[in-house]
Amino acid sequence: MLNVTSGMDSLVLGEPQILGQVRDAYTAAVEARSARIGLSKLFHKALRVGKRARRETDIGRHAMSVSYVCVELVRKELGELRDHSALLVGVGDAGKLACQALAKAGIGQINVTNRTYERAQDLADKLGGVALPFEQLNEAMSQASIIITATGSSSHVINAASVREAVEQRDGEPLVLMDIAVPRDVEPEVGSIPSVSLFDIDDLKAVSISNREQREAEAEKVEEIIDVEISEFSGWWASLPAETTIAALHGQAEDLRQRELARFLRAENRLTDQQQIILEEMSRSLVKKLLHYPCASLRGDGQPTDVDTVGRLFKLASSDVER
Repeated sequence: MLNVTSGMDSLVLGEPQILGQVRDAYTAAVEARSARIGLSKLFHKALRVGKRARRETDIGRHAMSVSYVCVELVRKELGELRDHSALLVGVGDAGKLACQALAKAGIGQINVTNRTYERAQDLADKLGGVALPFEQLNEAMSQASIIITATGSSSHVINAASVREAVEQRDGEPLVLMDIAVPRDVEPEVGSIPSVSLFDIDDLKAVSISNREQREAEAEKVEEIIDVEISEFSGWWASLPAETTIAALHGQAEDLRQRELARFLRAENRLTDQQQIILEEMSRSLVKKLLHYPCASLRGDGQPTDVDTVGRLFKLASSDVER
């Protein structure tokens, strides 16, 4: 469970969505009243460890999917995304995923263009963006900070001349092009234009591989965290029978104390309120001190046979420990 919440068993190493899924599963168990002591403790422990793994290591800080690598590179080039807009050229799945990732990252505006306007409109509606006629591509490029191309064209859709024209209208503002089409949509010469950053699918895959290697290195740190947490949980789990017996012993003693005190007070009704309070405190203190050493022993180096012996000698309830 700790491996799961830390993202160690995920298809994408370190991905964070599993934390929410485990939290939902625990909520369902609580609502069904099936989360008993052990299960509740385990879920709380697992959720804390999942958060700790991501807080104390970089297991989830390097994008691995192509779409999120796009976001990572765009942020490095442009910084905060809410003041920028993206233009998606083409309606392929890769471009759609990249724009969805940009939307989650807070991009200000998404425009979509395609040779078939109706398909651009359909995708724009899904992305919460605006569809543009393909004939307005050059004009749209001058207004976008990020251009993502993902067409199925067999030739270049964007050439160096059109990008130079767009750059001239941008007053030196940086322009990022993400060419995730195969074959390429953008002429390679575009990458040499000042203030323009061009990345193709090979660049994105290289970053993804590098990020995966970094996450795998961080996984060793996560394993160390998990080992310590498992040891702590195992110690608590092993102490459950002793703690249950101690609770039952205290419960039995408290019940006897209250019954005997009530019987005495009924027989001796001349005591003042202050005297009754003193007697109450004295009886509580006596019970606490009588149980201190046996309980400390059970918690310390007590053996399973000791737990059984205490239960038998004091005739405690023999129900199984609830785990």
